[in-house]
Amino acid sequence: VRIGEAASVREGDLLQLGTAKARVLSVRRFDDFRTMLQELGYWRAVPQSRSVAAALHVYHGFRGYERLAAQHGVVAFELGPPDQAPRDPLQGPVRLQPQQALAVRLAEEAIARALKCKQADSEAERDAARAEARAGSKILAVDGPPGTGKSFVQHLLVRRTLERGGRVLYVFLTANHAARARQTFGDAVDIDTFHGALGDGSDPYYARGVLELYTLVMVDECFL
Repeated sequence: VRIGEAASVREGDLLQLGTAKARVLSVRRFDDFRTMLQELGYWRAVPQSRSVAAALHVYHGFRGYERLAAQHGVVAFELGPPDQAPRDPLQGPVRLQPQQALAVRLAEEAIARALKCKQADSEAERDAARAEARAGSKILAVDGPPGTGKSFVQHLLVRRTLERGGRVLYVFLTANHAARARQTFGDAVDIDTFHGALGDGSDPYYARGVLELYTLVMVDECFL
């Protein structure tokens, strides 16, 4: 629960946990435990659990935690050895579930084709790269119940695209969701609502012109 000493923990802090010390590698804040488990993946927080509900039961099993979380929100921090430097948990090697790994591989193949268009040295090479991208890059939809790591995959792909010099458009169903994403990515990513970014569908050529500007276009809650 985000109160007391837990509320003051920052990335890079050295914590004394009983007789052991640990370095805080990353810190994330959420409105409640359910949201935390859904976005981080319940199996990462409570490895022995088999669902969000089961993991949530563990947290709410602490006296007063459900009520206090509703009042103050919660904080999750990743710990490492005392001598380990803080890092972004989405950069470098990450452990993915098989379904996550498949989605990441397919998306990164499409991202590579898009980057090839951008990096072409001549118009002929650019035309060939565009033809390859149009033929091989399809819409990829990632579906699954809450807590299965969809948001983790989204954020990982955004970060990896930026690392390779690509440009990202991230669109959301509501302005509130877009505002939360801006807190995470700042100005590094173009963030908007779906209709704000791509229009209302009355002019398909407008959307196409927008899409061609980007290496990766991520649509949150695409089925809505």
